[in-house]
Amino acid sequence: MLSSTWCGDMTATRLCRERPMLFSPDSVRAILGGRKTQTRRLHRGGDAIPRCKFGQAGDLLWVRENFAMDADESVHYRADYPEILIEAGYTWRPSIYMPKTLARIWLQIVRVKFERLQDISEHDLVAEGLPDNWLREGRMAQQWFVGLWDRLHAYAPYRWVDNPAVWAIEFEVLTTTGEIRL
Repeated sequence: MLSSTWCGDMTATRLCRERPMLFSPDSVRAILGGRKTQTRRLHRGGDAIPRCKFGQAGDLLWVRENFAMDADESVHYRADYPEILIEAGYTWRPSIYMPKTLARIWLQIVRVKFERLQDISEHDLVAEGLPDNWLREGRMAQQWFVGLWDRLHAYAPYRWVDNPAVWAIEFEVLTTTGEIRL
């Protein structure tokens, strides 16, 4: 879907594309906390490097996250309530079903690069949302990221050890309230 927002400056010749992107509650908390400014997504097309299906620099991403709605149609986001609303009778809906109108987090792609997963740098590991306690405890960022990746991609040929091709997407947060002002 095309928005009416121009990519880059006013002399740009293309409109920004808006795309949804799913994030886990932990990743949403990292975005909201300012720790996550990159994400890696699988490239399932072998070693061929086509255009990134997730977008290019300047494009907008709206974050799909787990959510619930109460009787008065107030929206609650799973990342904000790790445990409590279950007892209140709310039913969490999977992020894949979140409509764009309920998105509170909008991101703008800064840079996209194609790489092998294991080529990730130490800086990029931290930008993936490394929890603060890992830094304080002096644990290796790569150990954290490998665990995260393999929880999400448990089967060959997408595990860390398989070193799949990925799109590394760097982004900046435009809003966490759903209101965009470009």
